[in-house]
Amino acid sequence: MASPCRRTGLGYDETLAKHYSLWNPDFTEQPDRILEPYDRCQLYNLIERCQPIQHRIASQEDMELLHTKEHIEILKSSETMNEEELKQLSTKYDYIYFHNDSYANARLALGICLQLIDDIFHNKIENGFAIIRPPGHHASREEFNGYCYLNNAAITAHHALNNYGLKRLGCSSWSGDTTSFL
Repeated sequence: MASPCRRTGLGYDETLAKHYSLWNPDFTEQPDRILEPYDRCQLYNLIERCQPIQHRIASQEDMELLHTKEHIEILKSSETMNEEELKQLSTKYDYIYFHNDSYANARLALGICLQLIDDIFHNKIENGFAIIRPPGHHASREEFNGYCYLNNAAITAHHALNNYGLKRLGCSSWSGDTTSFL
């Protein structure tokens, strides 16, 4: 039996650079926040040392692990809005802007995180990291917040707990001490 590949997986898709504010090009969350880290990794030859993962798009079921259907529908509705409607929707939330690609990008960013976890548990990779935008850790069940639409971290944790027989997930500090559990 062949031994499994034991490398660091990399989740990245350059289409995620489409995530930007149409009306405020100086907004903090902009394409360089995905392009610069990737370029930096290339500069240090880290990309070639990683195993790229196959991308997947998060499903409705994936998103509903944490978010309500109404939350997802608001995000999805941004696909067909004009710039003024996107701007108006954005004013309802803290540190959020909507773009016609926000729904697709949020689903891809979440899908990349979910695929990394699946590949780890299927022994395709030993560990992994994702260079993604939009981020997701500030989104709550029914509210967009802090540049975040879908809570990638929480959904990925729930996915791992639900699918791989785990009882809890630990988060380690840089010193290696366990500091919190989900």
